[in-house]
Amino acid sequence: MMDIGGGFEDVQLEEGAETAERIVRSYLTLKKKPQSWTRFCNTKSFAVPQQKDVMKRLEANLKYFQANYVVIFAALVIYTLYTQPHVTLWLGVILGAWYYVYVVHTAPIRINRRRVTAKEKFYVLVVGSAAILYFSSAYLHLIWTAGFAAAVILGHASFYKPGMRAAASNFVHDTYSEVSGGDTGFGGGGAEIGGGSSGLGYRGGSGGGSGGGMAL
Repeated sequence: MMDIGGGFEDVQLEEGAETAERIVRSYLTLKKKPQSWTRFCNTKSFAVPQQKDVMKRLEANLKYFQANYVVIFAALVIYTLYTQPHVTLWLGVILGAWYYVYVVHTAPIRINRRRVTAKEKFYVLVVGSAAILYFSSAYLHLIWTAGFAAAVILGHASFYKPGMRAAASNFVHDTYSEVSGGDTGFGGGGAEIGGGSSGLGYRGGSGGGSGGGMAL
């Protein structure tokens, strides 16, 4: 007998993995500017999602507000480094060690006339970095920062109802990126789509193109 339930779960997992891959790829090629913070914090756009809508909202909002989320994450990291000087110190030591080994001292390293391989250098740096983070307890603050940032970002992306503007922006950005690998040039106010006679605007926004644009 066919396991329908198991097959459905496999499909959901596969779709979730594909969605995550698209989101990660969009962040690695971040080109958008932050969207309007007024729109980002608009309380009227928040609503409890149904289970079937969670992944759709996550994908739409994590792509549309990606620059905003990067700003939030960066702000939390800066706050942690500012309020926890010892974390900043040890991270500086770690980054300095990596920079010295791979940028400053590029000549081969020898110990007792034996040349240290690139793989051995990498393993030593990884183990040393992990040891410093562990014994200095700096990793606890980094985990807290990453966890808090994830909670804020995923919470916003799950409860924010994406409008037609987000859908149009994401669609055009993805299509243009796939075709040319370029930037759509969406700014903080969002994209304007259309020619001189018609455009796509946003309700309550600055409007679309001239001559009877369609508001979304």
